[in-house]
Amino acid sequence: GVFEQEHTITNTDRAVGGRISGAIAREHGDDGFQGTLNLKFKGAAGQSFGVFNIKGLHLRMEGEVNDYMGKGMNGGSITIFPPSGSAFAGEQSEMAIAGNTCLYGATGGRVFVSGRVGERFGVRNAGVQAVIEGSGDHLGEYMTNGVIVALGSTGRNIGAGMSGGLLYLYDPMDQIKSYELVNQDNSDNADRVVSPDGEQQLKELIEDHANRTGSPAAKKILGDWDMHLPHFYQIVPPSERNSRFVKPPEPPPQNVDSTFKREPVLMRSLPAFSTNTGSRLISGLRSLLLRSCVAEPKSWSETRATFVGSSRTTFGGMNASKDSLQTRSPKRGESAEKMQTFWQKIPKGDESLRRAIGFLAMSGNYLCMLTKSHSCKENSLSAATQ
Repeated sequence: GVFEQEHTITNTDRAVGGRISGAIAREHGDDGFQGTLNLKFKGAAGQSFGVFNIKGLHLRMEGEVNDYMGKGMNGGSITIFPPSGSAFAGEQSEMAIAGNTCLYGATGGRVFVSGRVGERFGVRNAGVQAVIEGSGDHLGEYMTNGVIVALGSTGRNIGAGMSGGLLYLYDPMDQIKSYELVNQDNSDNADRVVSPDGEQQLKELIEDHANRTGSPAAKKILGDWDMHLPHFYQIVPPSERNSRFVKPPEPPPQNVDSTFKREPVLMRSLPAFSTNTGSRLISGLRSLLLRSCVAEPKSWSETRATFVGSSRTTFGGMNASKDSLQTRSPKRGESAEKMQTFWQKIPKGDESLRRAIGFLAMSGNYLCMLTKSHSCKENSLSAATQ
């Protein structure tokens, strides 16, 4: 079910939400609660607003919060936004609407702050996704997981000791690089957003922020997304380099046929011949290499490659029997001798024919051994030479 209440609080009300989260955890554990608690507040909260916030608990604060907001939270959401007409409202406000050391040690949930926050925001963040509109120094210090989006200017020493998670920093004036605001731990890890998944993650968080808080800054960026996206830096520690939110998409392979087989590779390696006999042989050889071999499972030691043609197969006016072109394993040397005898009978002046027949035996043997074939189709060599 869904339960909603509204309350007015002051800065003496500390750790608001902590006891509620504890009661839920005792009854349902960390993730077992299936209900929804929507608690709305107005005023100024004391320290540790939303401490240990749990799944299903959603705190909405119209006003300001003190230090340690969201400390140790592991679920749910916290939304902070200024009352209309207050000093915190407005895109150019330099006043902090949330204090220092927010999200200390938090492990889950979402936080949206329509305004600036103090120093050390997200220190030891281990899983929260948050959107803010500017921060003091030490943003993302010792962060190990999660995502923080800053839509306004930040202080120095960004990402000190940060070993995981991602920071998205909106920097239209390019101050992050100019003033070396990123700590040396991650100074070489500040890049523009190039991953489509990273862009989508960033845009969805900003859209959620705009919907929950009505932020003018978020609406301005979303209003001309293509113009503002290049102004974002992404701070990426080495552990996140292979994340789909960071890596650019790999270009699709060029000119790759879905029916690609090994045979065309051999075909492209064929030598060129100028004589008519060689041309006919090469044309036939292309057809031979594109034919599939008849595969019969054999052990590798028993594998042999046999190239057969009809008894009427003719090379340059000479007849050749099947056995003349049959190559077997080394234990049967008689076929190799017949092949050598046939080879010697080819006129020495017809170098094109010699080279082509040699390449035929070599390429075909390699092809059939790769497929562990017992024999190639009957008459394939005949088709190659006629």
